[in-house]
Amino acid sequence: MFSADRLRNVANAAVTGVIVCAWYALPDHLPRRGERVPAKIGLLLGGLALSAVLNRSSDGPEVHDEVAERGSGRHEDVTERDEDAGGVREGAAAVTFAVGNGTTVPDTREDTATSGPAADDAPTSGLAGALGRLSPAAVVGVVGGVLALTTVATVMQERLLHRLGERLGRRGVSSPHTKVGLALGAVAALSTAVRPAGEGPIPSTPDTSEPRGA
Repeated sequence: MFSADRLRNVANAAVTGVIVCAWYALPDHLPRRGERVPAKIGLLLGGLALSAVLNRSSDGPEVHDEVAERGSGRHEDVTERDEDAGGVREGAAAVTFAVGNGTTVPDTREDTATSGPAADDAPTSGLAGALGRLSPAAVVGVVGGVLALTTVATVMQERLLHRLGERLGRRGVSSPHTKVGLALGAVAALSTAVRPAGEGPIPSTPDTSEPRGA
């Protein structure tokens, strides 16, 4: 028997595969570019909605259990603080009694200067640390450059796949864009199915812009 997480992962893979297949098969069924753009937007929104429904269905019990655990932890913390406060009050009463009787009370206070956290923390490493050392203008430039490169790569991918379908059509292959979509949908579904259970699908849906000459 399959677990609930595994079944949900398979459903996510099916949704991802169908959306990717339909995305790239549209030119065979909607020849006009103006018709494909709203269809792609609808596919993208529908896929996101289905993904949200599939991944939200199993979060309820886990969230409730986590909330209950947190509430129990807070109750234990409050109990410990009450016990600590009671010990402080008993200690203060003992000190007051000892001072009143002329007894020397040793100083048990700790040196807070040495027990506190280090003044200089270790510098942050990795990408966050590198970005943290840059000026705001440089950070904006880096993020903008990454987004620009991603957009250019997405558009180039769209054009190459569209040209592949057109080339197959000129060679006499029937429904060439649908065949390209079936291959890409199978790859997307397989990559989603082998992802560890509990992770939602990440559909590789490109930008809604159509390649020129499509």
